[in-house]
Amino acid sequence: MSETRPRAGPDAPAALLTAAVLAADSVSRRTVEYCRSLVAAGWRPLVAARDGPLAADVARVGGRLLELALDPRGPWSRWWVLRRLAHLLQAENVRLVHLQRPDGAELARAAAERVGLPWLATIHDPAWLDGHGPGTDALRAAPRLLAVSEWVAETLVQDQGIAAERIRVIPPAVDLSEHDPERVRGHRVAAVAERWGLDLGRRILVVPGPLLRAHGHLVLIEALARVANPDLVAVLVGAEDAERTYVREIERAIRAAGLGEQVRFGAPPEDEPAALQLADVVLLPAIEPLPSARVIAAAQAMGRPVIVSNLGALPECVQPASTGWIVPAGDAGELAWAIGRAIAMDEEVRARLATRARAFAAETFALERVGRELVELYGRAVRDRAG
Repeated sequence: MSETRPRAGPDAPAALLTAAVLAADSVSRRTVEYCRSLVAAGWRPLVAARDGPLAADVARVGGRLLELALDPRGPWSRWWVLRRLAHLLQAENVRLVHLQRPDGAELARAAAERVGLPWLATIHDPAWLDGHGPGTDALRAAPRLLAVSEWVAETLVQDQGIAAERIRVIPPAVDLSEHDPERVRGHRVAAVAERWGLDLGRRILVVPGPLLRAHGHLVLIEALARVANPDLVAVLVGAEDAERTYVREIERAIRAAGLGEQVRFGAPPEDEPAALQLADVVLLPAIEPLPSARVIAAAQAMGRPVIVSNLGALPECVQPASTGWIVPAGDAGELAWAIGRAIAMDEEVRARLATRARAFAAETFALERVGRELVELYGRAVRDRAG
């Protein structure tokens, strides 16, 4: 979507989401999703953060960025930021404060409590609560915690000792109108293929970014060598600032496996639906637990078969043997088997899988459904505080 959504009027209830910085990462993308859901429900989402790559997305979906550094150094700066935050909460008719990162969480919590507002926190990664620090302690103390997956929720209970009744799981959201294979036209797909230097006559496997060791690229390369299908080409999506040591390790593995023409790196696409439409299979063979995987949900919304490993939140995002395959982490043989099954499907079988995948995404990850859960949680927090 390119249009900017209208904002609610000044009398509409506002929520302040504290994001510290709007980097191009999963936390900031989730913040944008929250803003979109709140606008649809008649709220005014305000985002307190420094500027960043996703600031334009906040405005596009109807939110408003309040440029504010929430991690100041020195007592005078901290006092000033706390005072300004408290003033903003009152001046903007804010009804609730929603913490998104450890950075800045302490000041946001203090400002909410100073003016008597309810506050809650999203835990995107349970590792955030390891150790101690002002921001970590603020997140841990939140009366309500939003977990981005069942795996995160279970980890918070088992490893952090947090009471299950304080936790609400709200999965990643996918806009089904944007991720609609019927609306993604050929010229958009061709533009992504050209950017990645791909021949559209080949079977294309896409491994979403970023280029992290945890995502299992080396296992994929070993699996592709076992598949031994020259018609396959795998695109490893990642930014130019990826860790060079790991990139060189991937390059050595590609050469050693004789896959120089079958594995390539691709810049993160500006048009995600078109990139997913381009893929014959979307893979995330992680070798470490991942707290969520919105892109796997988005791939199924586009009707693409997916292959993931059995770690972290990934199994929650797939219906095995129905919308994709779940393989043991680090097992190149099982991954090769799943790739073989995925690319061997005839058009009729692939069409049936696409229908099931899109239905599963609509039932589980649709933006409207996830948004209703968020707004309902906000309303409960506001009512509990008032009552």
